[in-house]
Amino acid sequence: MWVKLTTRDTENYVAISFATFLTTNNMNYLRELNNFQIGFTHAFDAWMKNKEDILEQGYCLFTSNFKLFADLAEPFFFAFDVFHLKDMQNAPKELYKWKIFSIAFSTLKGDLQIVYLKAMTTGVNRLGSASIKEGVEIVHNTLLKKPSLHHKLVCAIANKCAANMTAISYLQSMGIPVIYDLNHFTNTMKRNNNFEEVFNNLFMVPNFNKSNFLELLGKTKDLVEKIVPEELQHRYFDEILSVECMLKRLFNAFPQWNMQLFFLNSNRFELLGAKLCNELHSDAEEGFFKINDLKKPQIAIKFIASLTTVKVHLINLELKKNRKWIQEFNQMMDEEEAPRPSKRPKWNTDTVEEFFETHLAKEGGGKSSYSVVEDADDDEEEDYLRTNRI
Repeated sequence: MWVKLTTRDTENYVAISFATFLTTNNMNYLRELNNFQIGFTHAFDAWMKNKEDILEQGYCLFTSNFKLFADLAEPFFFAFDVFHLKDMQNAPKELYKWKIFSIAFSTLKGDLQIVYLKAMTTGVNRLGSASIKEGVEIVHNTLLKKPSLHHKLVCAIANKCAANMTAISYLQSMGIPVIYDLNHFTNTMKRNNNFEEVFNNLFMVPNFNKSNFLELLGKTKDLVEKIVPEELQHRYFDEILSVECMLKRLFNAFPQWNMQLFFLNSNRFELLGAKLCNELHSDAEEGFFKINDLKKPQIAIKFIASLTTVKVHLINLELKKNRKWIQEFNQMMDEEEAPRPSKRPKWNTDTVEEFFETHLAKEGGGKSSYSVVEDADDDEEEDYLRTNRI
């Protein structure tokens, strides 16, 4: 199998011998993997060599992928998450468990690129709040050096678990709102014995624009006070404030834009994370079986980081190839929906106004709370992270 790898520094996609240009020790380790027959361009080989210092620390920053979003005249957000690999059975015990922290940029129309990764084994160092904040800060500082691109950043999307809170606080201090993506917020409410329907309606129904967003959010606050248990209302009000800050950033940069919150999610990013971990695991297992040097933790970290970097580069290339199809699909959907009522799912009503009227006009009803049966797990972060395992 031959796969052509390139960077923005070259338009020459000539595949060359894998053996010829894997000159560094760490790249030679990759060459020993049976399923890793990849042809590199000169530029990509040089690019990997230039990344050696940071790969030794277990991370890689894909600054060339920022250009895609700089060239687009539309808003974008970034999502960050930690993905768990299955245990490495062929590795020494202290190198069994590995995590990949990743950050991706995405437009509201589906263009997505992974721009940062960090690989770490729990036997050497904990990939916790400090490492997550460090990665987020590296990416944000890079954006700050590109003011026109930073201006188009509307928010970050993340699970608001304990491990992410230091990074979230940093972003908020820099004026970047962080939205609790809908799936994780819904699961958090379930663990608190509350069936979440307010935000599911808010994310699915309203079409926000500059003239109506404050009114819609105000009605949402009224709805929270009516049907959400009092002890959980602060979670909703915090999220509504984050959404308000996000929409203000959006309409400041793009006054004519309109959107549904549904498109602010990390679903596709998480699917890519699952794909990445699945592909990494088999190659890494083979590496630990064949390469004796990988018993040394620092060499193992650089090896996993390098392997992850190449895999991410391939994923990003595939995403770029799919851009044209996504754009054509979005255009087709716009044309299909333009002359007829929206076919997007609506939970309780046909219009935004009816939704609020239906819920806010109820008389005498107290706050509703619903018991949800699920496996008990007091560790919110671990319960969430388990969903990212392959």
